[in-house]
Amino acid sequence: MKKHKNILLVSASAMPYTIDRLKSLNGQANCLTISKSEKPYIEIQNAQPITHDDLEVIFPNNSFDEISRPLRMAKVFLALVKRKERNIIIGMGGNIRPFHPDIFFAALILRIFRKNILIMFNTNFLDRERSLMIEFAKTFFLLPYKGALCSGPSAAAYIKFLGFKKKKITDFGFNTINHLRFTDNSQPINTSKNYLLFIGRMDHKKNIIFLLNAYAEYCHRLGKLALPFHLIGDGPELEHYKKIAQDLNLHSVIFAGTQSDVIIAKELSGARALLIPSIYEEWGIVVNEAISLSVPVIVSEHVRAREAIVRQFVNGLIIEPNNQEGWVKSMEMITIDDGFHKKLVEGTRRFKKLSGVESFKDAVDYLIINTN
Repeated sequence: MKKHKNILLVSASAMPYTIDRLKSLNGQANCLTISKSEKPYIEIQNAQPITHDDLEVIFPNNSFDEISRPLRMAKVFLALVKRKERNIIIGMGGNIRPFHPDIFFAALILRIFRKNILIMFNTNFLDRERSLMIEFAKTFFLLPYKGALCSGPSAAAYIKFLGFKKKKITDFGFNTINHLRFTDNSQPINTSKNYLLFIGRMDHKKNIIFLLNAYAEYCHRLGKLALPFHLIGDGPELEHYKKIAQDLNLHSVIFAGTQSDVIIAKELSGARALLIPSIYEEWGIVVNEAISLSVPVIVSEHVRAREAIVRQFVNGLIIEPNNQEGWVKSMEMITIDDGFHKKLVEGTRRFKKLSGVESFKDAVDYLIINTN
C-alpha cells in the first residue's frame, strides 16, 4: 500500500478518465479499484493500457462479474477498513452502491475511526423509475457520508432529496477528463471535418436504430451533400445495427468497433459533429472528448452532460431523443451552414475548463476543506 497520501479514490474499475482524476491530485491520492474491468466497459478497458503507480486493484486478473460475490465482498470490506488515508472518496453507481453490505459497513467503521467519507454521485431523478420506499431506504445507507461530488445540477438536486441538504456538495467536477490526452498527440489535426461521428456502446440505451433512420432521411434530403457517418464502439447489438444499416442502403456508414484514445482523438479531429441520441445517459463523457478537439455536438435532452457543458446554439444542439425531424434538421444545418458550424466550434472554448480534470481537483479541494 502506498504511504503518505491524504486521499483515496475508490471505484469498481479504472477507465482512462479515472487515471486523469488521479493525476490531477498531484501525488496526494491513491486509487483503489475492485477489478481490472467491468461490464459494459470491458472492450474499452482492454483496448488500451490503464495503469498508474498509485493505482491498486484488488482483483487485478479478473473482471467484476467473474468474481464470486462472497469473496468480492470480503476482500473489498477488508481492503477499505485497512486504509490509512484521511479522505476516502467512493465512486457510487454501477457496481458500487451505498447499500452493498461491504461498502456500507466499511463506511460506518471508517467514520468511527474519524475518516472523512465522501461520495462521487452520478445519478438523478429521471434516469429510472423511482419507488418512495426505496428512496427512503437510500437516505439511511447514505448516512455515513459527509459530502458529495456530484456530476451536475440534477444529481446535486437528487442527493439533496436523499438527505444531503445540510451536507457539503458540488455540482461540478465529477465527469471530467484531461484534454491533453486528446489534443497532445503526434497526429496532425484534420481540418476537413468531412463526416458525422458517434462514439459509444452498441446497445439499446444509445438509441442507434433511431439514429440510423434519421441519418437515412438526412441522406435522402441532402443527396451528394450528405456527409458519411462513422460509428465507434462495440456491444451486444453491433451486428444487428450493421444489418439495419445494410437494409437502409446506407453505404456511407462505417462501423469502426472499439478504438483506443489515440484513434478516437484522430476520428474526433476529423468530425463535423458528434451525435449522441441516447434514451438516457447519466453523463456522456464523449461530450468532454468532443470539447477537447472543438467538435460541436448534437445531443439528446437526456444526456446529462448537456446541463453543464452544452448550450443550445453555443457549442451544440439539444434535441428530444425521439424527434426525427429535429435530428435531421440539425444534421442538415451543421452540414450546410459553414458560418453556423464555425460559431459552434468557437463556442466549445467556453466549456474547456469546466469539462477538464482541473475542475475535478477544485471540487475535491472544496469538499475536503469544508468537511474536515
